[in-house]
Amino acid sequence: DVLIVVLYRFGHFMDDRGDFKPIKVKRQVACPTDLNLDNRQYSLYGVVSHIGSSLSSGHYVSAVKSTRDGNWYECNDEYVRPLQAEALYNGGSVTSVTAGA
Repeated sequence: DVLIVVLYRFGHFMDDRGDFKPIKVKRQVACPTDLNLDNRQYSLYGVVSHIGSSLSSGHYVSAVKSTRDGNWYECNDEYVRPLQAEALYNGGSVTSVTAGA
């Protein structure tokens, strides 16, 4: 089974003129690397992060766990490199795998 969880990280606020403006929610959310839900075990295999300050600008990067070697990798437009975030390997909760996300 596959469980996909999406956290929409943008909201809206009303400015002084009464217009709604999009804002990025910057509060960190702890995501467990292993989750037990309704007697089923789920393991984290990927995280997509937005780097940037607004809905209209920024860049998306991902962290993925290889099924071949069990290691985590950061995937960007120009490179794929190993991630050394300890929480990804010790079963802890992950709040961010990419600086600025």
